[in-house]
Amino acid sequence: MRFRYQRYRMKSTLSPGGIVARPEISVKVMGPTGSVKLDALVDTGSDLTLIPLWIAGQIGVTIDNSVRWPLGGIAGQVIEASPGHVDLEISSKGSFFRWTTVVMFVDYPAGSKATTILGHSGFLDFFRVIFDGPAGELEVELTPAFGGTVG
Repeated sequence: MRFRYQRYRMKSTLSPGGIVARPEISVKVMGPTGSVKLDALVDTGSDLTLIPLWIAGQIGVTIDNSVRWPLGGIAGQVIEASPGHVDLEISSKGSFFRWTTVVMFVDYPAGSKATTILGHSGFLDFFRVIFDGPAGELEVELTPAFGGTVG
């Protein structure tokens, strides 16, 4: 399955013309009472798959607020997250991959960008992913670890 990188115009960048291309794909997040489609950054530097906390309420995922993990990121900023079970689905050109996994629902601080990140646990552990920067595309292939549905 192939996906084009998403292109953004940035004020501060070393890229020609101020355009940055990121390996972001659309992912459908499904819970017991609903689903939502989000753009998500495919990030080999992230150990976990992270989804904004407000999504859990929208799709009916029960979060145990007594389980709060501190997560550190760039510049040492620490945010809290709680695990939850969801179904994820990616699709391209009429085909889809759907699987059940545990993700971390992140309580992003007020005023910060609530980014969805597809990291190792929950995403990259199930697929072989090829990043082709010059072509501006990402290829996702199944591995034997994938236990989901293909359509």
